[in-house]
Amino acid sequence: METYEPSSPGVYTTSMTVDHSLLEMAMDLQLQWETKPKNVLVVKKLNEPDFDEGFVDLITWLKKEHKDMKVFVESVALEEASFKETPGSDKVAELCEVLPEGNAGKSDINLAVSIGGDGTLLHTASLFPQRIPPVAAFRMGTLNFLVPFKFEKQSVRAVLKRILSG
Repeated sequence: METYEPSSPGVYTTSMTVDHSLLEMAMDLQLQWETKPKNVLVVKKLNEPDFDEGFVDLITWLKKEHKDMKVFVESVALEEASFKETPGSDKVAELCEVLPEGNAGKSDINLAVSIGGDGTLLHTASLFPQRIPPVAAFRMGTLNFLVPFKFEKQSVRAVLKRILSG
């Protein structure tokens, strides 16, 4: 329940009562796969060179740990000048597949990984006109409202290991 009370003339503060049982239920939610994800889309914030090295590392790690997994990326991510200058980018271009334009093949994506912030997460969701797969969202900045996980090598791997193990 939300209430508004004047703290001084013309200034209002808000307080909110949280239903802890709902919060506890949300924390108990689990993602269960009928089969482990075979097709993963990795989306990164564009025009942000600070993300390129982590993007390369993530895709290389996914393919090393899950050899039978197909990793898809947007073509624009592979075409960025800063990405092409990142060590290992040529290997990534060989390891992954380009996400098809339009709706073709998008229904086969089992999991999406979003690297950026709230805007990148919303862009990732917009790529799917009908069914949106589960999205693991990672942030590099400090101010995010929708993205729960910080994009650091060990935390990314830990989160994805937990998700991919079912």
